[in-house]
Amino acid sequence: MRQIVVDSHNAWLDPLRAAAIRVVGPDEAIALALVATLGAAPNNPWSTTWRLADERARTEINKVIDSRDDLNGALVARDLFASIPTGAHLLVASSMAVRDLEWCAEVRRDVRVHANRGANGIDGLIATAVGIAQGSGAPTYVLLGDLAFLHDVGSLLGIAELSIDLTIVVVDNRGGGIFSFLPQADHCDRDEFETLFGTPQSVDLVAVAEGFGLNAHRVATPQAFRDALGTVEGVGVLIATTIDRSEEVVRHRAMWESVRRCNLATLFGDH
Repeated sequence: MRQIVVDSHNAWLDPLRAAAIRVVGPDEAIALALVATLGAAPNNPWSTTWRLADERARTEINKVIDSRDDLNGALVARDLFASIPTGAHLLVASSMAVRDLEWCAEVRRDVRVHANRGANGIDGLIATAVGIAQGSGAPTYVLLGDLAFLHDVGSLLGIAELSIDLTIVVVDNRGGGIFSFLPQADHCDRDEFETLFGTPQSVDLVAVAEGFGLNAHRVATPQAFRDALGTVEGVGVLIATTIDRSEEVVRHRAMWESVRRCNLATLFGDH
């Protein structure tokens, strides 16, 4: 398989020397040219096949997400994105937050999505969201984990007095959720894994937010989460207590297996 590097800054970003072709130019212009070359018009058979595959996969993913009446990271990302009003902004954290959003949320073109990689995706997220809300003047949401929330807790100082519309949604799985998906979870002793990778925390996140003068409350069921999304005014913090991190892995693997079983390959024939 040939690798093509799109280098918008003419910086030769190919440290492994793996690229067969290097294309220098604006990302967006190259992407649009590629779409035109492929002929990906709405009724093109190629794009129609991919849309059908996506619909099948999404149906299976939603079945798994909704199969249990508990709060999990995938459901939080999916339902949050569905509830955001047109013209709003969403800042999504790295690790599981951005993955759950990409895997599980419906495509929307009326919401602006932002991401801030930072140092391993954990620093400055609340500060960035505050800047987006102030700069845009539009309703702004940020989706992040409990560790990222605590890492940038200083950015809560003074924002209760700002005239912004900001909802901070915290997926509280009491530690670093993404590490449970990685190989070390299967090769470390449980206690060692928790100390080195899970890094559990027992902070009362609602009390932390309230200490900065913010309205905050905790939810632990899907319906409570959906109901709470419509009640935040001004700057508010919503703590979503989700299932155990190891159970999140089980649920995601069930999603992937369900998609595999729906036999998407039959749509593509010999292509």
